[in-house]
Amino acid sequence: MKSIILTFNAYNNHAKVTSHHFAEYLLANDFQVLYVSDSVSPFHLLKFNRFTTNFRKIISSFLKIDEHQKFINLTPFALIPVENIFPFNLKLCSNFHVPSLSYNLQKNINKFLGINTYFELVWINNPKYYGLTEKIKYKKLVYSVEDDLFEFSRIPKSLKYNHEKLIQKADIVTVTSEPLLKQIKSSLLSKNKLILLRNGVSFQQFNQIKDPNVSLTPEFQFIPEPRITYIGVISDWFDLDLLYQAANSLPNCSFVIIGPVDILIDKVKGVSNIYFLGAKPHSIIQMYLQNSQVGIIPFLRTKLIESVNPIKLYEYMAAGLPVVSTTWNELENLGSPAFLAKDNHEFIEYINKIVTKQGFIDRELLINFAKSNTWEIRFTELMKVLNLRC
Repeated sequence: MKSIILTFNAYNNHAKVTSHHFAEYLLANDFQVLYVSDSVSPFHLLKFNRFTTNFRKIISSFLKIDEHQKFINLTPFALIPVENIFPFNLKLCSNFHVPSLSYNLQKNINKFLGINTYFELVWINNPKYYGLTEKIKYKKLVYSVEDDLFEFSRIPKSLKYNHEKLIQKADIVTVTSEPLLKQIKSSLLSKNKLILLRNGVSFQQFNQIKDPNVSLTPEFQFIPEPRITYIGVISDWFDLDLLYQAANSLPNCSFVIIGPVDILIDKVKGVSNIYFLGAKPHSIIQMYLQNSQVGIIPFLRTKLIESVNPIKLYEYMAAGLPVVSTTWNELENLGSPAFLAKDNHEFIEYINKIVTKQGFIDRELLINFAKSNTWEIRFTELMKVLNLRC
């Protein structure tokens, strides 16, 4: 069976999100997968703030496709990009984005389909590709809404038209949080095609038994315990003031920040017990968590964050790591065993109580919560709703 994933996320990204996990699930269940990540264009050579990419990825849209290959990863070439910078944030650009995609992409899609005339499944979370759903034939279309898209500074408002069209056109619309459920429900004509499908975890990866023979990386090995660890992007939703205050209030704790940095971090750069290690391959993230004492989610309570269902929450817990997070609507609705802090003082106090062993941490409760929220459970549920074999 043939499937196509149309996504924002490059397949070789340091982090793994829904599109990566769903591709793996489909492959494990006898689907062939054409994975199409966000397009690149000649304009990506220009360094417009965050508007940069590895231009060499363009060559992937010119790969020779074999219809019998199980997995193909493509980054299409587009003459007209869609980005939140003038003039690429105009509706004209979003309208002509798909027509400007290289002829080679359509050719490769046809080669991938081979003697088949349609895809069994189209899964899309990138509204830039709405126009492509008008050009290809398929049996089922799933639109996955994983964030309040238009609260991201990089997403142009011109894509709202495509977003609304996909909501109405899809056979199933999945959302990852209750706030998103309410938001989409208000604009959906047929309510029965909307399902809440929260994020999950690759449980086996993160629940591995700690191997004493595996050496820690030197940069991590010499960071003293207790280690208070954050895994993820450091962007404008990350509360640097809270990190600064926590590090100064708990000088005997090491705050380890793992992930790409998208914002200025001058305020915390000189703090001796804060360690920025940069992005790490997803395949070894569990090693850092297994050798930490607390997992943290220090997010600002913004409109974007109110609808976030954080993957890291499940990953921390699968590793048996107690979680301290700032609080917001979706986390409160989730009913997880995380410590949800109403303010900075409570956030710091929760960390202190965990590392000084003031109270019992039920690690089995944490692990069982993660075990009941795996990606396999999520996608099996979706395939049943779609009435597709899995």
